[in-house]
Amino acid sequence: MKTALLIIDVQNAMFAERKEVYEGNIFLKNINLLISKARDVQVPIY
Repeated sequence: MKTALLIIDVQNAMFAERKEVYEGNIFLKNINLLISKARDVQVPIY
């Protein structure tokens, strides 16, 4: 079984709406952390 990190268009919800995303800064930090960890172990990111 192959492993990958799949991130689905978060910009659409983060920036297109007029309402602020609940805990948006924490959400983005978590995504960045997942990306960093995936890169560290050479997991593909899509």
